[in-house]
Amino acid sequence: MKRNSLILTAVGLAGTLLTAGAAKATVLWQSDFIKKGIEQFDIYDVGPQINPEFTQSSGPSKWYVKNGALHQDSNIYGNPDPADGSINNYTGTHAVVKDFTAQDGIFFIQFRTGDDDGISLVFRWQDQKNFMRFISLRDPGNGGPVTRLEKWTDGVMTILDSTTDVVYQQNVRETMLVVAKGAQMEAYVADLNAPLLKATDTDPKPGRFGVGLYAENPLDITSLEALSPDSSLYVATLNDKSNTPLGDLWVRLTSGGKTAGGIFTNPAGQALFLDVAPGTYDLGTGGLNIVPVPTQKADVKAGISAGTFTFDIQQATTPNPSATIKGTIKDPTGKPLEGVSVSAFSPDTEWGPQSGTATTDANGAYTISGLAAGAYTVTRNSRLDLDPAAEQTQTVSGAVNQTVTADFTTSAASNRSGQRCGIQLARGLRHGRSSQPIGGQPLD
Repeated sequence: MKRNSLILTAVGLAGTLLTAGAAKATVLWQSDFIKKGIEQFDIYDVGPQINPEFTQSSGPSKWYVKNGALHQDSNIYGNPDPADGSINNYTGTHAVVKDFTAQDGIFFIQFRTGDDDGISLVFRWQDQKNFMRFISLRDPGNGGPVTRLEKWTDGVMTILDSTTDVVYQQNVRETMLVVAKGAQMEAYVADLNAPLLKATDTDPKPGRFGVGLYAENPLDITSLEALSPDSSLYVATLNDKSNTPLGDLWVRLTSGGKTAGGIFTNPAGQALFLDVAPGTYDLGTGGLNIVPVPTQKADVKAGISAGTFTFDIQQATTPNPSATIKGTIKDPTGKPLEGVSVSAFSPDTEWGPQSGTATTDANGAYTISGLAAGAYTVTRNSRLDLDPAAEQTQTVSGAVNQTVTADFTTSAASNRSGQRCGIQLARGLRHGRSSQPIGGQPLD
């Protein structure tokens, strides 16, 4: 069925829910997965209020923030598929933004998952039984493929619009977008040129927003944002010379050497920049194994604008020049510590967010190579037999063809019996029964 676009008028499509060129847009909420953690969210698992048979599949879930992304690593699906073949409600786990309320907005998520179950944007969320949801699920064993716009009222779901023709793609960066304004809503996935679903909410109410998952594990969410409907949007579509979309590429807008925005392209080769100020920018992409390509000019206008770019992306025969981080981990006497995990992360480089991990060898040494030039947070990851058990971090900057050093000194834990008690307590909490929001970092 042909659907008219409501937002991307700059691409020549008709109609809009957004007010192009409005006087003042508002960023209602923007994820910070660098300086902040899981404390930005309330976590609501299926729990006994929704599923009286509180089983392992009902939670607790394992949400956490690490290396610039929100992660969830547990298989929470709640109620199993209905035995009578009726429509699956796809209960699961929600991560809902704290201290947020809005009725209208642009609700956006970018993620990557290797699983094929359900992921959703939840919005106008009052509680576990009253919310709006845009959900997409691939797995045929769970009733997929299906993508739906839903309204939940007192725990009863109403399907407002649905399709079995289009779902998100796995193992690549994917985007989902909802535009809600008054009674009208549109939802996008896979292609931003036209809404996949459209619906009417006859009784719109303000509420919170966030992410809902059904048996989706593992995944990382690199961007989660809410903006007012009058916000500026810029869509850059990247194709190769044969007009094939360039998906899963990091695209960056820069001006005077400073980053104005960065995002991965979706499978359609579209990079959606939210709330970028009008102006002319350099648009570029790159990576360790990509032959360097020159930047191109992007003209961003107020309101809704777009541009199409052709890049000759070729795989490099040898990796591009990069930075290396190395170091040692020893105890205070100088004894090497073997098998200790170290990670490095930078949120903003020419190649996009960069991360790497290594484990110390018998000499206590590690090396993380193939990194883009930039400033990195290097972390000696936590281990219960080390004191302090918590991680240690330091910041280093590496240039192209440069090796920088980050050494750590730590000692064996001094209170292993106390740690064992902590482990036992953690295991008890893991199997506890609670429908309250679950906060804090997950247990490893």
